[in-house]
Amino acid sequence: MPPRNTFTVRLRIDGAQETLKALQKLGPEANKAIREKALDLSRDLAVKIRSAGQAEGRQAALLVGTVRARRDRVPVVTVGGASPQVGRRYPRRGRARPYELLFGSEFGGRGHGFKPHRGRMGYWINPTVEKDSAAISRGWTAAADQVMRSFERGA
Repeated sequence: MPPRNTFTVRLRIDGAQETLKALQKLGPEANKAIREKALDLSRDLAVKIRSAGQAEGRQAALLVGTVRARRDRVPVVTVGGASPQVGRRYPRRGRARPYELLFGSEFGGRGHGFKPHRGRMGYWINPTVEKDSAAISRGWTAAADQVMRSFERGA
């Protein structure tokens, strides 16, 4: 489980719960196969989130190194964390930790050099996920169907 000072993106996929229950009945190898397929989709999304962060601005660009694809049965990406430290060294304070910049760079803030607060809309992570969620959902559904077919034939 990722630390609490990260931003975790879990995609909502229609019919995923039923599909995951069916995969559970096929055994651990089917779950391992769907985890690998979901990890591939997560890696693709992580690359797109990194690109959006580079294009967004200085604070988001500092955080692109903390974008990670996680191995789960559905696509999951995390951003942030407690270490390593990012940014320039300040004389009295040292460097900022990723979680100190994360939510201000994504959702904005009041003062402190962040863009204006936008509520839940976000600047770079949420828009990228929303833009690609349909394609990732289709990819995951196709991968799950493929895994189910191959394990049902083998059984």
